[in-house]
Amino acid sequence: ISIEVARRFASLEGMAPEFRPGQFSDALEELLAGTIRIVANVGWPNAFFDNKPVIPTVPFASFRPAIFAQTARMHEFKSMHDLSGKRVAAQKGSYVIDCLKSAGCEVVVTDNDLEAFSAVIWHRADCAITERLVGAYLSRQYFSATLGLCFETGDQLQVVFLLRSDDTALRDALNRQFKDPETASLVERLIASHRSNQR
Repeated sequence: ISIEVARRFASLEGMAPEFRPGQFSDALEELLAGTIRIVANVGWPNAFFDNKPVIPTVPFASFRPAIFAQTARMHEFKSMHDLSGKRVAAQKGSYVIDCLKSAGCEVVVTDNDLEAFSAVIWHRADCAITERLVGAYLSRQYFSATLGLCFETGDQLQVVFLLRSDDTALRDALNRQFKDPETASLVERLIASHRSNQR
């Protein structure tokens, strides 16, 4: 979804984007070093960014974190209370770690969501936490739907693009596009498409 939004922005601004897939923490380091200008698809606010020289765009969507477990164990996880004493896999630097602060669980930090789900498969974690649409996609695409959504945490975070704090001109240009009704309509269509693919 964020890639399609970025493509629309680049097209309207006459820019040619170069997408660089990578680990979230590595992308942040590249952003701070100035080798990339945007980290897309970032949950905001996030304590991980406290005291870092970054600025967000206005939100263009929202994340809803959820707990995923192997289907045979889904009945064990009905609420945040059920995470107490459990090992929960989560991506390093992700906003979802903030959701676990009072859950009484052990956080198993991984480089990305794919590794978090693998930790569950290999019994290094009891369950994993990630955004509900992301988790459903990963389970279907890479794990033959053997991990299921147990429950949503009840948290909701805004989705933004993240830039260096001195890149205000690009931030302002992005904000103008995110406030455009055509961009909002594009995001709604993409989210609806992803939801229908889960059924």
